[in-house]
Amino acid sequence: MAPRRVGGLFRKRVAVVDARSCRGCALCVASCPLGALRGSRGEVPVVDEGLCIGCGICVEACPFNVISLRVRWSLLPIATLAFAAVAALAVGLWVLGAGGQPMDAGAAPARADEPGGFELPYEASGGGGAPAEFYAELEEEAGTEGG
Repeated sequence: MAPRRVGGLFRKRVAVVDARSCRGCALCVASCPLGALRGSRGEVPVVDEGLCIGCGICVEACPFNVISLRVRWSLLPIATLAFAAVAALAVGLWVLGAGGQPMDAGAAPARADEPGGFELPYEASGGGGAPAEFYAELEEEAGTEGG
């Protein structure tokens, strides 16, 4: 079962083994499809809550009814989102650099009249912006007029 959000927390069902009543038959370990229960015959199995999806197969497999599903509350998804937000903020500050300007602001001027600038092919004609004619010329050269 996937974690569900409830009031800022996330809840998840996981298997819990009653260690006092367990007889160590290891049928639950063999029945777990994800390997969330670990242990061998004669031992009390240990549940890996990170792998357990709360399917209940181990509950049905236990002949002594010592396994139950319980709800666990977790802040882990919230902590993960907070970490991602802090990392994004740090990257954003690194890109901007000191003074709020992009670090490579002078490396590639956006205007053609600045030294080292560039211009788009249709701007060379001096028309200043009717790219429809430029695209028509390209279509004509490629032989795909009107399509």
